[in-house]
Amino acid sequence: MATEVIRSIKASGGDYATIALWTAAIPANLVTADEQWTGELYNETYAETVSISGHTVDATRFIKLSVASGQRHNGKQGTGAVINPSAGSTGTGISISDQYTVIEWLELTDWGSSGWMSSGIVINADNCTIRFNIVHDEVADNSGSGISYGGGSNCKIYRNIVYETGTPTMRNGIHDGNGWFSGNIVNNNTVHNFSENCIHKDVADVNTTYQNNCATNPGSGFSCFAIGSGASTASNNLSSDATAPGTSAQINKSASNQFISISGTYDLRLKAGADCIDNGANLGSPYDTGIQGNAVTGTWDIGADELIPEGQPINLKHQCIPFFGSRNWRNPFSTIVRS
Repeated sequence: MATEVIRSIKASGGDYATIALWTAAIPANLVTADEQWTGELYNETYAETVSISGHTVDATRFIKLSVASGQRHNGKQGTGAVINPSAGSTGTGISISDQYTVIEWLELTDWGSSGWMSSGIVINADNCTIRFNIVHDEVADNSGSGISYGGGSNCKIYRNIVYETGTPTMRNGIHDGNGWFSGNIVNNNTVHNFSENCIHKDVADVNTTYQNNCATNPGSGFSCFAIGSGASTASNNLSSDATAPGTSAQINKSASNQFISISGTYDLRLKAGADCIDNGANLGSPYDTGIQGNAVTGTWDIGADELIPEGQPINLKHQCIPFFGSRNWRNPFSTIVRS
């Protein structure tokens, strides 16, 4: 069994002060080393872009960029580890060329430069996983996408919140610009407010799954879901227009009825009475954890967030306690529930 090598990444007191120093230390051949490398970010801002490439990996010996327990966001921007490339560089925020790479639990913002059309996260390898991330607000007029997966098959993109505040210049939220790959899964994401489409794929793309996604406020003349006519599985999606695909779709649902806040400091967690609540499909593991870190029980919700039901344990960083209050309760001490 491969050894997991966990290294902390923080400005002071960590194993590495930057993500770049951590990636440079990863062995070129993880299969030979028989190691799986995990980099853990902390609740601070990282002014750099990230490139994961050039390593020999397999399904058990791969690279994961994550956030340390107790340092993760609670589904709202500004509450955990942040990668902000514009503070130090431009271009794609996170570029992935190694198979099996996992990116999770971080906030990414301010990537690109005017006219660059850079994406926040770009996948150019098979079998990658993008989950539990908040991706929002590129550099003005960059005209890119939040998450782009046009370079690999059998990738999983789930439980992410992707959006732009104010007047959007980001073209697409989740984007497949290639169309010749298969087996990709796009489940339980929340995408909101773009100049073009919320969720887009090339017509030629095949065998892509779209379930439990909440997509609202595309650009004028564009669609919440523009996924062509490829052989895709789709169900239990919600849209603010009539394009939510598949069975049990929720269409023409207003964004203002779904989220806590879509002005000022955006908060795209679900609010009480949202149409997303209890209208999702039960997809089982690994999709059964909400973006607040809570286990999904009972009838599933649509989107990245899952409201916390009465009686469900709440993780308070180092302990679990039962909770018997309102499903929309806010706890200022928890890292995973509404604050």
